[in-house]
Amino acid sequence: MTKCICNNNSEYAYILKNKNDEPINKITILNYIQNKELQNEIKTGDKYLVCKEKHDLIKYESLIKKCHFKHKSISLITDWHKDWQNNFEQKEIPIGNHIADVIVDNIIIEFQHSYISKEDVVSRNENSINNNKLLYWGVTSNTKLDIS
Repeated sequence: MTKCICNNNSEYAYILKNKNDEPINKITILNYIQNKELQNEIKTGDKYLVCKEKHDLIKYESLIKKCHFKHKSISLITDWHKDWQNNFEQKEIPIGNHIADVIVDNIIIEFQHSYISKEDVVSRNENSINNNKLLYWGVTSNTKLDIS
């Protein structure tokens, strides 16, 4: 995905029943987080969560950073990352408050080729536990790898 021109205010998103609908039904991130029924409708594809340009959004929920919406597609994914993901059927799957790189049965597999903060690692680990999933990491590094 190329960069969206919407300059999305990440506190708001639009809810669509059909992809061809005009984005007029606005929702705040806090209302969305509290609305589990709507989250399920988004997850099952009955409704869509989009920016004003109709690009898919996901929620970013965190106890550390401010919760917000962000564009679903990640344009900065490396070829290494894509090559690994392409070995699996279920990829980029929303699980709790994160997008899992890959899901195999009850296992989340995360591929990490670039820097990731300790807080993000902890958050992903906690998210997998909270969603009754096992978590495995595939990691590569051309420089120092600090695991603590």
